[in-house]
Amino acid sequence: MTQEPGLGERVNFDPEAGMFVAYGQDAEALRRLGALLRDAMADPAVLRRLIAAGDPEWFD
Repeated sequence: MTQEPGLGERVNFDPEAGMFVAYGQDAEALRRLGALLRDAMADPAVLRRLIAAGDPEWFD
């Protein structure tokens, strides 16, 4: 994860068609991910930057 290195190892992901799922036992990591997602959804520039930094193979 570009915003928070190491967070991806503390959270599991199971995306499905039209749905994003993050889960795990580390409540603090899930809260941090939620805050990062909230900030990205509130600021289009942040969301664009995150999408641009993502691996194109992850996008359908």
